[in-house]
Amino acid sequence: MPTAVSDQVPLARSVGQCCSATKDRQMAIASSSLEERFEGSLIGLAVGDALGGKFEAQSAQAIRDRFQTAEQLVAYPQKEIWYTDDTQMAIGVAEAIVERSEIIEDVLCRAFVANYVPSRGYDRGARAAISAVR
Repeated sequence: MPTAVSDQVPLARSVGQCCSATKDRQMAIASSSLEERFEGSLIGLAVGDALGGKFEAQSAQAIRDRFQTAEQLVAYPQKEIWYTDDTQMAIGVAEAIVERSEIIEDVLCRAFVANYVPSRGYDRGARAAISAVR
C-alpha cells in the first residue's frame, strides 16, 4: 500500500497501463466485424465439439481412469476428429438467423432438415422431430 505521493506514481502508472490494455482490447473487439465474430464463435464451437465428441456420454471418472495425465488426454485425438450433431444444428441456427435476422420456427425447421447428417450422432428425439418436419 503506498504511503507517500511519490509511491503512488508507479501504482497509478500500472493501473493506467492496465486500463489502457483493456481499452486496446475492447477497441480490437469492436473493430472486428459482427460477421468475423459470428464466424469465430462457430469455428470455436465446432473445434470444441469435435475434440469433446470423443468423450461424449463418458463419465469424468471413466475419462480419468483411461488417461492418467493431462498429456495423455491432449495427445489422444491423433486421427481425424469430427464435429457432432450439436455443431450441425448450430449451423442450421446460424443459417436461419442469417436468412431472417431472427429465429422463425419454420425457417429453423427447414434449416435443420436441410443440414441433417445422420452420421453426426443425433439422438432419437432429434431424429423423430426432423422426420416429422420432412
